[in-house]
Amino acid sequence: MREADETKCKFGDRADTHRDPAIPEKIREIGRPEPYNGGWLPDQNTRSYREMSYEIAAFGKEHGVNLLRRGVKTVTQLLLPMPAGSYFAEHQLAYQHNKILPSLALQDDACIRDQMRYFHQTCCPESELVTIIMPALGERIQIDDLKAGIGKAIDHYKRVRKKVERKMPSIEFLTSRLEMPFDPETSDFYLHFHIIAKIPRRRRARQDLEDCIQEKLDLGSTKGLKVEWITKGAVGRAIDYSIKPSKTAWQIAASGQSEIFKKYVETIKGARLFRSHKSFSKLRSDIRANKTRVIREAPRDMNSPVRLAPHIDRTQHQNGSYQSNGSDVERPQVSSERGPPTPEGKEGSDSRRDNTFAGLTNPRALPGNHIAGFAVMSNFDPASSDRGGLKLYEHYNTFARRAWEINTGRQYDVIEFLRPKALKMVEALTATDVHYYTVSCSPDIRMLLERLAEEQAPRGDRALWPTEGGGMTEREPRGSPGKNENSDPFEDAGEVLETRPLDDVPF
Repeated sequence: MREADETKCKFGDRADTHRDPAIPEKIREIGRPEPYNGGWLPDQNTRSYREMSYEIAAFGKEHGVNLLRRGVKTVTQLLLPMPAGSYFAEHQLAYQHNKILPSLALQDDACIRDQMRYFHQTCCPESELVTIIMPALGERIQIDDLKAGIGKAIDHYKRVRKKVERKMPSIEFLTSRLEMPFDPETSDFYLHFHIIAKIPRRRRARQDLEDCIQEKLDLGSTKGLKVEWITKGAVGRAIDYSIKPSKTAWQIAASGQSEIFKKYVETIKGARLFRSHKSFSKLRSDIRANKTRVIREAPRDMNSPVRLAPHIDRTQHQNGSYQSNGSDVERPQVSSERGPPTPEGKEGSDSRRDNTFAGLTNPRALPGNHIAGFAVMSNFDPASSDRGGLKLYEHYNTFARRAWEINTGRQYDVIEFLRPKALKMVEALTATDVHYYTVSCSPDIRMLLERLAEEQAPRGDRALWPTEGGGMTEREPRGSPGKNENSDPFEDAGEVLETRPLDDVPF
């Protein structure tokens, strides 16, 4: 009994992470059970968007359009929790914040999609949502007419919305997004709107709305107009489709038409293609004003219930702490040790150093059906003399292991943590067809993953490796899977193993 009480006191229960102000909010859920629904490492759910962004940036670089951040080569996500001094890292190019890149637009629009889920869940007791696809112009347009065409399309949408809401006061347009897919054969654009609207819960409401829009359209044709109910089991899918990233830049890049690409990038710069209206716009304003945010109960489930949670304010204070949920959490004291001095004239964004710690991302469920976390760093290089970011990573990694122990009730064991993920991680480490994405890890983690993956593979599929005597044997890892808690983090940084050097990318 005493032993059990001591264990409970040491590990506590899930609620203990929320009572401990030292554990940052984005780490507190680590270790909590949650079903894994995909979306980690090169996954079919996200791979196409990541590849599109890479190909857009590569095409732009080739033709004088830079879509990468100055002074920052890569952005890296580091898995949490890991043993002290160890890491598993996912590297991508450091893109500019530009919504013509589908993978960035996907992240930016995530909060809007979840806010719409919250609106549907809480603000539609006597009404339903419908999706509308509405043509914007009466004809397809060329690149030289695109800027004027966007202006005409938005003006036309405003007139139609005003006329429909005036004739049918029970109808409310909530969001609109202007899309302009590119046809490489005719080198022109088809402008149309994806709209979400709220309508009364009655049988003919959808048809009445469609008839009204047809009447108010001033295009000479209603071809392409479609109004559909959002059914209960398809709310997430319908919202995601109506608020989805544009593929236009990728379509132009894939066609190889560089002049159109350059004109498109310049034309679309600063254009406001998404709009929210009325009660949904008010909901978004209230969420911001109340310093809250919408989160999903199951982050990777598109139909998951959503709820409001406190917004994380990461304002840096002069005393070295930052504000989080009303509690000051002490930041680690980072050494001022730096690399060589910055040459004259190399200030600002061009003087970014290695291992710049950027923060923590939202936690997510991974294979093994437990939540894990991620730290983000730019220009990650464990062999660099700039070690401030590495020390911050180790600081948060310590909190991550503590949260794991509290939420699981067991002491952190790297083998237990990695075993259900090993096959997927080894697959990512050895992938040769993913040119836009690089994965690396510390040598101890590499050896441990290979051992765990081989244990899980069928006997006939296990890799054989040459021995010193000329024979063949199953590979056995050497060394410890982790380092001592008191050892210097990244002391073996020079031994970092990567699938492919990041210098191989064409930038």
